[in-house]
Amino acid sequence: MPKSLVKLFQDPLAAEKASHELKAHGFKDEEIGTLRGGQDGGLSLPGVGSVKAQGPVAAALADAGGEPGLALAKLWGLPQEALAYYEVGLSLGGVVVSVHAPGKRLEKARTILRSIEHPSPGEQQRNPGFLKAGRMSGTNPIDAQMTGDFRRY
Repeated sequence: MPKSLVKLFQDPLAAEKASHELKAHGFKDEEIGTLRGGQDGGLSLPGVGSVKAQGPVAAALADAGGEPGLALAKLWGLPQEALAYYEVGLSLGGVVVSVHAPGKRLEKARTILRSIEHPSPGEQQRNPGFLKAGRMSGTNPIDAQMTGDFRRY
């Protein structure tokens, strides 16, 4: 069974709510890691740029040397190829929340993270990059009418 759980939040308010809920249910700061893209945190990830990290994530990146992606893959128990998902989310302004705890506590964290709902549209503080990406993936290119010289694209 994995010893860490990772979730990408498109909305920073939802990520803050998740961290708050975890702490309210007894998780300690040293068990909760956060990683924010586009922040001046003195750390950098390839494909993302400057990031700000807290908790176990900050410690892993500080000890990473020249391999921050490999350090995150080991910390989160993921194949290095799976990090592309999180890197894209971070580059669009998302926040990754991770929990590092043994078995039963990790299952409790999973329940808490799954219970965090996306805020209503009026409350969202989602980065505009996610909105643009949503519009791009919301269209079906097969149904789109081709105009002009599409070979240029």
